[in-house]
Amino acid sequence: MIRRARAAGLLLLCTTASLRAQTGTGALEAQLPSLAGAARAHALTELTDQLKNDSPRKAIEYGTEALAFYATHPEPAYQVRTLDEIAWAYMIVSDYANASASATKGRDLAEKVGDIKGLARALNNLGVIDQRRGDGPGAMTLFEASLRLYRQAGLQLEIAAELNNLGFVASSMLADYDRALAYQLEALKIREALGDENAIALSMNNIGIIYDRTGDFDKAIECFRQSLELRKGTNAQNRIAATLTNLGDVYLEKGDLQKALDAQQQALALRRQVGDPEGTAFSLSRLGKVYTRMGRYDLARQDLDEALAAAEKTGDKNTIANTLLGLSEVALRQNRAREAVQLATRATGLAQQTSLRDVYRRALEALSAAQEKAGDAAGALASFKTFKEENDRIFDEEKSKRLENVEQRYELEKREAEIERLKGAEAERALDADRHQLQLNVTIGATVLLGVIGFGVYRRRVESARIAEQLSITDSLTGLKNRRYVMQTIGADLAAIQRRRRGALPADAADADLVFLLIDIDRFKSVNDEFGHRAGDAVLTQIAAILREICRASDTLVRWGGEEFLIVSRFADRRRASAFAERVRSEIEREAFSIGDGRTIHRTCSIGFASYPFSLAAPDALSWEQIVAVADDALYIAKRTGANAWVGVSASPSATEEALRKRSSNSLERWIGEGVVLTESSRESVVDSR
Repeated sequence: MIRRARAAGLLLLCTTASLRAQTGTGALEAQLPSLAGAARAHALTELTDQLKNDSPRKAIEYGTEALAFYATHPEPAYQVRTLDEIAWAYMIVSDYANASASATKGRDLAEKVGDIKGLARALNNLGVIDQRRGDGPGAMTLFEASLRLYRQAGLQLEIAAELNNLGFVASSMLADYDRALAYQLEALKIREALGDENAIALSMNNIGIIYDRTGDFDKAIECFRQSLELRKGTNAQNRIAATLTNLGDVYLEKGDLQKALDAQQQALALRRQVGDPEGTAFSLSRLGKVYTRMGRYDLARQDLDEALAAAEKTGDKNTIANTLLGLSEVALRQNRAREAVQLATRATGLAQQTSLRDVYRRALEALSAAQEKAGDAAGALASFKTFKEENDRIFDEEKSKRLENVEQRYELEKREAEIERLKGAEAERALDADRHQLQLNVTIGATVLLGVIGFGVYRRRVESARIAEQLSITDSLTGLKNRRYVMQTIGADLAAIQRRRRGALPADAADADLVFLLIDIDRFKSVNDEFGHRAGDAVLTQIAAILREICRASDTLVRWGGEEFLIVSRFADRRRASAFAERVRSEIEREAFSIGDGRTIHRTCSIGFASYPFSLAAPDALSWEQIVAVADDALYIAKRTGANAWVGVSASPSATEEALRKRSSNSLERWIGEGVVLTESSRESVVDSR
């Protein structure tokens, strides 16, 4: 199942001052009437810092008074700090003009007087403004500059905060999850050493976001629950609301609609209480998504319309794009396909313009579904192909492997630190074997779950190298092989086919082909949208079982990605591939898939296939990867002709090696037109479908 992702909420509330406990505020306010001059201004600066997150308007009031005093009684250090903190308060109420002006003044003054910490803080604020306005790369540049200054000053708490910000943008805007996890785990390591529970809670929350976006929902929920537990008893309402939003998103993905609704309603109430317009708009957008899944379209539309108006007022492009997607889904479910296309088109353009990669990916998927419903088959196919390309870039196999290795390195470093703390040779010897096993796991790519010492999270290891290797080549949901397995074994399959063809007479070559069949489940997105990801997982598992029954023991059955499967039919006869494809198509078409609670649904599939060697006259013309790409193009044609179909492609007897080697993005359609290839289909024509 194609992994989905969601926007994560306002989680950049992570600066030095915002991580301080909200204690002593009332006592300090009570002293104000008795204070005057510099003492009062200093107290006002401190209150601006303490109140900026949860009482931002009061913080602005206090900060404005303090700045008025410093204008006539200059104290650069206090003035820089006040400008930095009031800039943050302005951001909380979505007043970006004043936020930017204050942060810029703070930056310029800090640079002038050589205040490294104040300069870093101002750069951080400007980065957050860029992030909220949808400029992910710009935000990363400013956060990296701020991080360099904090490292120069040796300020560990601030270093962790900036790493958090970098991780947030990397995951939420740039969809660079392995990089994001590396940032977040480094931040968590520092925060654990400092013993700051509020900061640890923020790290746990943001690590949960990464797992949510990569589809590991159980790990995400555990992280969010740990975060909420740590935040109990604090006054950090905005941060609690952000975590509740994230938790609600995961429950929605798992199909637990009531829990999703409860979490999003709590988050909305907290954000309204704080007076956070941007956060309120985001919560309304997420709540509208829940109502959509519940079939309560009037409530969904009401919340989404309110969210869009509020987000457009604050200029929050992330929420605007996500809300447009929500409205598009409502329109599609109510059979207003053209309206759905218009809304999804707006979301796609905005996401692409602002480098919101994950939103762009999801917008393309929604646009394809809307175009198909509106009868625009060509547009739907083009959008779907772009979606798949973007999805593969984000969720490629190598990124998944790197993500696991980041977790493993973190676990290894934690254990190394533990060794340093333990006293005596006996204790060190006891840990030495454990450290060796961890190093071995990293070498072989074993999956080691995230360990958070002190909180008992993710303390599981694989038992042996053999089991670890098996897991690395197996899809965890369906139990089928994965892409990595194909990469490891395809060389032997090709060599076997080549040997068989070299030693066989033409009449004896009936089992000397390697047939690649790509299978994509039609309208699979609607299963997730209407019934939740648990139902989608159930459908995929049942399809895997059907394919196991159909395939021979010698065939390799692979979950190729998302709702796409690959069958590598070994020692096969290409002349029988169409009969095999028809059997797969018909078996899936007739199946009633159980999705829980006694409910069943029907789905169909589209299939494209091609054989190795592609051309018997020029066997080296196309590599196996190129042949799979041809099968993929054939699958798209099957989709375009109305789905629930198969299309097979083979080289024509007259095809030259030169013609086959000149492959471009539209090669298959060009080859069909030029007679370079022959096609067969379960439908009458594949050429006229262009």
